[in-house]
Amino acid sequence: MLREATKIHTVDGQVRRWFYDTSFDLILWLTPDEITLEGFELCYTQVNSETAVRWNHAEGFSTFGLNSEGGHGKHKATTVLTQRQDPPLLDASALAKFQVASLTLDAPLRNFILAKLEELRI
Repeated sequence: MLREATKIHTVDGQVRRWFYDTSFDLILWLTPDEITLEGFELCYTQVNSETAVRWNHAEGFSTFGLNSEGGHGKHKATTVLTQRQDPPLLDASALAKFQVASLTLDAPLRNFILAKLEELRI
């Protein structure tokens, strides 16, 4: 089940909330009144690769993967999110697992996020 890690009021007035469990990280961007969801990012492992699906009102969906760049010898590589060119898709089993994990979210937020993710289900 998702647990809330942090709630941050950003400089531009938005509220950022971060939820996590052993399978998912979910970051939400909300309006200052915390009523309207501006966007979200869901991070999870899909087919042996770390994936992040991001949605916001202005741009819709985009997908990112983890990419380790550099790193030689004793120096660790820096891991960054790199946008993928393939269309955003969400495996049905990942969606089903998220449906259970997200039961701890406020119902309006959860319902909105699940409806959006349903658009990506393969």
